[in-house]
Amino acid sequence: MRQQRHPIKNVVFVVKNSVGCVDTVRKPIDILTKPPITLSFKDTLICNGDSMQLHATGFGNFTWTPASNILNANTPDPTVFPPVNTKYIVELNDQGCIANDTVNIRVVNFVTLQAMPDTTICLSDSMRLRATTDGLRYLWDNASTLSDPASLTPMAKPVNNPTVYTITSFIGPRCRSTDTVIVSMIPYSTVSAGPDTTVCFNSSAQLNGTTNGTFLNWSPTVGLTNPLSLITQAVPKSTTNYVLSTINSLGCVSKDTVLVKVNPEVVAFAGRDTLVVAGQPLQFNASGGETYILGTTGV
Repeated sequence: MRQQRHPIKNVVFVVKNSVGCVDTVRKPIDILTKPPITLSFKDTLICNGDSMQLHATGFGNFTWTPASNILNANTPDPTVFPPVNTKYIVELNDQGCIANDTVNIRVVNFVTLQAMPDTTICLSDSMRLRATTDGLRYLWDNASTLSDPASLTPMAKPVNNPTVYTITSFIGPRCRSTDTVIVSMIPYSTVSAGPDTTVCFNSSAQLNGTTNGTFLNWSPTVGLTNPLSLITQAVPKSTTNYVLSTINSLGCVSKDTVLVKVNPEVVAFAGRDTLVVAGQPLQFNASGGETYILGTTGV
């Protein structure tokens, strides 16, 4: 896209000499804006001894300065190889209208890179790797266990114990640096809340928990005689899942659940009192249970 043209302006030139003669000229003038110029980047790094190509877009004639350590300085895409930090200025001239912009190139002798410290996580957990660098491109190994191996901060789900993650950071083809992070894993503690059980309404069930970790508690605590004991009595009002939680030395929490099923309350009804004729049969109509045992009491 060439530079934009503003509406034509009518310019009046008035000329007067020393003896009072005056003449006037009217002329339309086409006013142009500065040509637009775009850089692909404005600040970057280069390793000492490397070269890189700059890139600008626009219509007109390009000139890059300074003229040292540069090839094709009168093109949009010169190649530069500065030995020290350098500011390159590009000038774009289109029909006498001039625009300019700058690219700052910092020259380094090596890539700085610092990976996070070695760490330990719970077995099968994920974690985020982190590193800091002035590199322009970086890559972690063990890519199949990472969310994005080309990111400085990928999510990792290590498989082997331990897993060594190595990051390489690059500036150009020559400069590179590596660092490693060792991720160790410890297993969750084993925990058992015991087998599921069934109790009658308003009866108690004994919970028998076991673990090789540090016991935390049972939850919910309602209906428990001691929620902070591995072995405790539960008197739930309704069917309840009790969760046993434990923790290991790294803080990995393990849980197991036991179901205590509570049967409905039995409301026994033997039928209404009645009179019978001696020696005659009598039909009883009891309700409220599943099985019945008939007994007698003296009157």
